[in-house]
Amino acid sequence: MLLSRTPPQKDETLESFIIRTAQHNGYKEIDRFLGALQRLDSRQNSKVHSASSLKLLSINLYHAKTSGRSRLDFIRLFSHLIFEEAKSVNSLLLYRGREKFSGKYESVNREGDVYPRIFLQTSTIPVCTECLAEGAYIRQLWHFTPYNACHHHCRTLIHQCSCGHMIHYIKDQSINICPKCNEPYYQDEKSKAPSADLELARWLSGGTVEHLPDINKSHRWGILLWWLQFNHYNPDRYAQETSPDFILFLSGFPETFHHILDEKVNLAEDYSTKQLGALRFEDVFGNLLLTSTRLPSSKLKFNIILKYLISFFQDKFYSNNWLANLKLNAIEASILLNCNTQQVAALADQGILPIHNKRLINPLNIYTPAFELGDVFCVWMTKFQSEHSNLQVLTSKW
Repeated sequence: MLLSRTPPQKDETLESFIIRTAQHNGYKEIDRFLGALQRLDSRQNSKVHSASSLKLLSINLYHAKTSGRSRLDFIRLFSHLIFEEAKSVNSLLLYRGREKFSGKYESVNREGDVYPRIFLQTSTIPVCTECLAEGAYIRQLWHFTPYNACHHHCRTLIHQCSCGHMIHYIKDQSINICPKCNEPYYQDEKSKAPSADLELARWLSGGTVEHLPDINKSHRWGILLWWLQFNHYNPDRYAQETSPDFILFLSGFPETFHHILDEKVNLAEDYSTKQLGALRFEDVFGNLLLTSTRLPSSKLKFNIILKYLISFFQDKFYSNNWLANLKLNAIEASILLNCNTQQVAALADQGILPIHNKRLINPLNIYTPAFELGDVFCVWMTKFQSEHSNLQVLTSKW
């Protein structure tokens, strides 16, 4: 058993907890501490031994490419040695999520909250020096690039020490002391974070911001990822200067969203080189349907982007008849119907979902714009609702 034990903090990362435990037991090199766990219990099986040889950089469960068994074995051994229940240590883990944001971005899961994995910090992991002064441990939110400011102390997170060293507590194996100058991290007392960064940080952390949508935390991160794609930003390199535009967009939601969609409709009417009745959905709205699905779910109660996209079409079908004639492929139709492409093909075979061009039936390619938006919308309204949904949940009949 370890002589010195310290309990984990609720919002702490696994790596931070391991560093603190190692330091409290006299270890300066954390990887040596991990290796020493193997020698503390020689009766453990070989799988546990291999787990204890893991490096700090890769010890969290989401790093596992296939099976996370060795890492879980390590967590059990580690919990046993510090007299903690395994579930209290498991609560610090980041798991690989099953969900894929917008159908393509992998996710990580912690305590039921789902985050886009692409937002995880890689080159540096910034800190709030005031938080470290109150409790010397790393908060999980600091690992995500859009979280630029501490919403508790209204300070911008710092990415480098005053000596110029880039902060990365896992690589440095140190939480609040710079390994280059051996001084505590310092932050200018006057460095207050911009209001947009503070509002975004508070909202992403699950807090209430008066003029921003009150939805669950996972979908807040999903909407931010959607907005970056919608505006052609690179989610892999979140830029702090985009925060004011995102806050402005959300503050006026859904009117701001519908205004942008109206501009796309007007642009198509004024400049399209095709007849309006021959336009594909992507000709007018690009990949909007593809990016709006799974944020991380398609439930309209939480996925407000998909909800107000559908409400936009509901309103416009009466004034813009050509919108109902927009051509959809099987993938886009499956998003609206919340089913898979095989089920869309079955609906077409049964005559429930009309194909606008009979020459496209054999064979039906999932990328071929074979359906019309109005037909898909009518099928969704009449066949894919339940008495409990009432336009709140996309409920598949399959």
